[in-house]
Parts: sequence; structure tokens; C-alpha cells
Amino acid sequence: MLKAKDVMREKVFAAEENAPIAHIKNLFLKHDIGRVLITGDEGIEGIVSAWEIAKRYYEDDDIKEDIKAKEIMRPIEYVEENKELKRVTEKVLENGEVIVTEKSNPTGIITKTNLVEQFANLHAGEKRVKDMKTSELIGIEKSSSAFQAIKKMKEKKIKKLTVKPRVSGILTQRDLALASKGMRPRKLVYHTQAKGRVVEVKPIIVEDLMKENVETIPEKSDASNAANQMLSRDIGSLITTKEGKPTGIITKTDITQALLNIYK
Repeated sequence: MLKAKDVMREKVFAAEENAPIAHIKNLFLKHDIGRVLITGDEGIEGIVSAWEIAKRYYEDDDIKEDIKAKEIMRPIEYVEENKELKRVTEKVLENGEVIVTEKSNPTGIITKTNLVEQFANLHAGEKRVKDMKTSELIGIEKSSSAFQAIKKMKEKKIKKLTVKPRVSGILTQRDLALASKGMRPRKLVYHTQAKGRVVEVKPIIVEDLMKENVETIPEKSDASNAANQMLSRDIGSLITTKEGKPTGIITKTDITQALLNIYK
């Protein structure tokens, strides 16, 4: 059985506990990551992911970009380097990631991406996409506000939404967290009238933030192909299709769960 040390990523990004949210978001963008360890006087204090930022935007109508990381960080789950991958996979599904340690010293991190890599490398030909997909596509209109989007994600306990009409885009928690001014930002639209300029204030909507190029995969494909496609495109999901029509969605979570099922 593989161990945690066999699949972990050694490079981990960190920020100080007093770093503002704006700095955390800049790290997300600069390094194309979705989580940052938070350090303090006692060492590692917690972790901040896109979800913590998005939730805070949802909960606070007037969030400031200088809010400190320590105000939104959550606790970290640790595993020892020699922990069997079955238990590691369970913890990643529960927490989103785990920090790997050797004699209590952090040595790396394991996320769903690392586990999807393992599935792609070791389990080709074992499962089909159609056996792992989620048939229900939870969507939102592209004219909906960003606030409505994060509210729906929170209610449904999901990390991404398909954009209507049809499947014209994908919106993720990371897209929402990286929005320049939070969940209820405003953009100014100027109209010139005879008596001067009138300012119309509109909320940022889903269409402003979504990714339009939706990646798809035929549902009859080998699941390892889906894993490789997600890894090569650096995305967390694919829309599944049959005869060119959407039939569902397969995510890194689905593949991680399939990996756990193999270990049971």
C-alpha cells in the first residue's frame, strides 16, 4: 500500500497570520493555487482556501480586503508520512487536504489533485466516467449575482455551478473568492443625459466571473482519461456527454472517492 510520503507535494505556500485577504488572493493568482498555510509565532496556525474567503464574502456584506488571514483560517488536519493512503484519502475527502509530517515537522501537503494523479497513473482501464459521474447538473443563470451564486453553493454544499442557459460556462468557488471586491461588489455604468452624467450601479453577475470554455468528456470514456484531462487542463471538473449532449459532471472529488472505493 502506498504511503502519504509517496504522493505528497513538498512545495507548500504560506503566509503570516496577519497577512490581509488581498495578499492571500494574490498568492492564489501568482502561483495558481487554491490554499495557503497560515503561520504564526508557534509555527503553522491554520489554512485558508478559496472557500474560506468566499464564505466570508457571503456572511459579510461589507468585507474589507485588509481583513487578516487569522480571522478566516480553519484548523489543519495532519497525517504522518507513513500513514497508509487509504486513510489519507478519507481525510482528504473530509477536509479538502492534509499536511504531511515527519516527527511532527511538516514535510508536504496532499490534495485531491495528488490523489487524482494516483488514480490516473495506477488505475487506467478499471472504471468508466459514466460509473462515477454525478447526473444532476446544478446550475445558475448567468444574469444572477455573485452573491446568489455563493449562496447556492453553500446551500447545496458544492464547489462549482454550471451556468445557464444550457451549459454555457462554469463558476467555481475560486472564481468567486478572487472577485476583486467580494460577493456584493458594484460596477459603475455611466449614462450621458442632457443634464449631465447619471451613474447606474449594478452588481457583478455570474457572467462577469464564469469560465466560458467548458471542458467535456464522453461518459463512455475511461475514467483515467478524465483524470488526465483535469490534470493537464488544471481544472476540477468535466461535463460528461452522450452523443454530444450534457449528461452530468465528473469532479476531482468523484475520482478521489473512486480511489477510496478501490482501497476498501
